[in-house]
Amino acid sequence: MDPHFSDYSYGFRKGRNAHDAIRQVEAYANEGYIYVVNCDLSKYFDTVHYQKL
Repeated sequence: MDPHFSDYSYGFRKGRNAHDAIRQVEAYANEGYIYVVNCDLSKYFDTVHYQKL
């Protein structure tokens, strides 16, 4: 695993896939969690000032 990625990330991760993410969601539901937050940050990167990076 890449130490720079969050342990909660499943997208485009070596050794992880959508089925793993679904299993984790099911585990959270079984623990009593009832809310899901989904964020799509893809458009955010269009606003990054790359010269400042």
